[in-house]
Amino acid sequence: MTQHGETDNYSVSDHVVAINKHVEENIFDLVIANSREFDDSILSKYHKEKQEPVKNRSRKKYKS
Repeated sequence: MTQHGETDNYSVSDHVVAINKHVEENIFDLVIANSREFDDSILSKYHKEKQEPVKNRSRKKYKS
């Protein structure tokens, strides 16, 4: 899930790039992300905190 005000609209690759920048190197060989939709009952709890599921925009490999 995104964190309101910090990672709004971040994709999986955006998170990977941000982490690599923070640690100043590419630390990931592989990233696995959930592609299933969340149940509405789960989403409603996160929406109360202004959080959204992280988007998996592409299945291609990313470099930082």
